[in-house]
Amino acid sequence: MEKKIIKNLCVISAGVLESDGENYYGKSAVINYLHEISQYFNRTYFVAQIIGKPNLFNSKINQNKVIPLEIKYNRNLKHFVSKISRLLKDQINLFKILDRNTAVMIFYPNSWAILMLPIIWIKSGRYIAYLASDLDELIEMKRKEKGVKNTLKAFFYRMTQGVTFRSADVLLIRGRNTYEKIKKIRKKVFKSKPIISFTEKDIYQRNDTCQGKNIQLLYVGGLYRRKGVNVLLRAFSELVRENFIDKQIILKIVGMGEEYSKVKKLANELNIKNYVEFLGHIDNDFQLAQLYRKSDIFVLSSLLAEGFPRVLDEAMCFSLPIVVSDVAGIFKELKDQFCAIKVQPGDIKDLKKAIKRLILNNNLRHKLICNGRKRFIKVIDSGTVAKQHSDIVLCNLK
Repeated sequence: MEKKIIKNLCVISAGVLESDGENYYGKSAVINYLHEISQYFNRTYFVAQIIGKPNLFNSKINQNKVIPLEIKYNRNLKHFVSKISRLLKDQINLFKILDRNTAVMIFYPNSWAILMLPIIWIKSGRYIAYLASDLDELIEMKRKEKGVKNTLKAFFYRMTQGVTFRSADVLLIRGRNTYEKIKKIRKKVFKSKPIISFTEKDIYQRNDTCQGKNIQLLYVGGLYRRKGVNVLLRAFSELVRENFIDKQIILKIVGMGEEYSKVKKLANELNIKNYVEFLGHIDNDFQLAQLYRKSDIFVLSSLLAEGFPRVLDEAMCFSLPIVVSDVAGIFKELKDQFCAIKVQPGDIKDLKKAIKRLILNNNLRHKLICNGRKRFIKVIDSGTVAKQHSDIVLCNLK
């Protein structure tokens, strides 16, 4: 077999793209990551689905550094023949760019990525899979949902995402719990740094929050059922009604997702719409940084185990005390360094009590802020995620 010398990199779906017909735009953290990692390779390709014209993202791909490759296959196409035709064209485009000198990284194993595996094996030979969440937990969540449709979905996810992930030669994992679980049964498993735009220069130095005339709670993340935003809203509504402090408490929610309309409706039903602001997706790093700076407490109310969400790193970068669900992939990584206080997943009263405790206890806030900031500095001190990933690719996909 021909000796493999890695010269190029093909990143498959670390997110989605928008296009105005000439330029391509994506999530700022992802685009910054791609631009940086491209310096370690002759060519860097980014394979992603196009979701439309720019209205979410502000970060433009520098096509001198990163070459976009569109996946245009649309599950909503009416005709089966059109779907197959589009899929074949996508496969041909991938076939053209891959060779034995091109390393492949598949991010968040997508259902359609399994269709690319034969081409990857034939043309490139090996690939790395990156997993940000506990795949088994996500599949189990689908399995528990009622109805034959959801049962079939769970089976489909296991057969597609599961196969894509488990057949990888090298694994990149976010979160200590998932990493330790997989490390027991697999070789070549690495714990990944967070893919975020913020660095040491962005660290916001403060030793306390909750000093202004208002108390601002912040949630940043997807609006999906497993994220427990409905639980956060119910706990927040009880805090508002309790009126335990001579300050107004407000909640700002950043993100989009399938639960967006439902949680907005819930805020109206709970009579807290004047205290909750839904900001949608924010891709501008400056705007997001300002929001973190102006907030007092960061809340992540996940219902299921995750890897280690990047938003927790961001919250610690901006010196925010954190309330987080006691799900394995998150709290296990924070409890030893006392960087957050935990609540039981889905427990409205426990979440309300934890937020209230932080608002009233300045010594507790100070400890969490300082410990969290130290942890963030330690995470980023040993180099960037792009450098870490390039080293893993070059050393392990020979």
